[in-house]
Amino acid sequence: MSERFTPSESFVTRHSIQPNRKAGEKSAEQYFGISEAGVELAKKRARGMLESIKQAEEGTVLAFIGASEADRTKATIRIYGDELARLVDDEGNEDIQVLTQDDIDSEARMAQNIQHFADIINSNPKKKFVIATPLYLKELKLQDRWQNPNGHWASEYSKKIFEDNNYDNQAVLEEWLKNQGRLEGLVGPNPKTVAEEELAGLTRIKEFVAKFVPNRPIQTGFVGHTPNIEALAIYLANDGRVDTEGFEKIGGKSFSESEMIEIKKDCVVLPSGKFKL
Repeated sequence: MSERFTPSESFVTRHSIQPNRKAGEKSAEQYFGISEAGVELAKKRARGMLESIKQAEEGTVLAFIGASEADRTKATIRIYGDELARLVDDEGNEDIQVLTQDDIDSEARMAQNIQHFADIINSNPKKKFVIATPLYLKELKLQDRWQNPNGHWASEYSKKIFEDNNYDNQAVLEEWLKNQGRLEGLVGPNPKTVAEEELAGLTRIKEFVAKFVPNRPIQTGFVGHTPNIEALAIYLANDGRVDTEGFEKIGGKSFSESEMIEIKKDCVVLPSGKFKL
């Protein structure tokens, strides 16, 4: 990987499955924006993550907190946290503690909750911690890139690329990489810029956590959207180049719900395989 990027061990996934509202399906209880099938899929992903967490260095803090403005990303993080907490408890694993939304005092200010988490972590220097409480990061946004919260397209570019490709994620991704955010005089997000902004989001999480829990190994994580996370995957696996050739290199397939990028110290693990950084 290029010197432009110093990797921090991280987990990045796409959000889990949304309810099929056209068919009248509702969100799962407690997890607005995710279907019952999506809850089960996210739980399965959490079980896989736990194995990686167990292999982490003593005292590691995994801050899996990054979300976009979309409820489905926040709900996916909360499912991961709840399932990880259940698994750790069922195993009686005293080496790992998971802090979730249930550990937040809704009556307290954010600063007080942050300090409370920090006190718990700093009092247990050898224990591994997972923080799974969603926090909006502007670097992960749909707004001003693809679709705004009111449901309107973010630009004429985003409207055209989705309509021209019949709202098919695979086709949209391929066209986006091909035209690099320029389509018949319309301007949209640049794939490389999106990837670098998402990396900046991971860096921001790490720097934020390090202020409160210094001298600890820190891992980071976020839940995002297609086609943004594919741009990130290509960037990591293709030496900072985000293009059609890089997409083919990583398998040429858009991410399904909850599929993951795992960034390690010297490689990135994608659904299609392992690539050296």
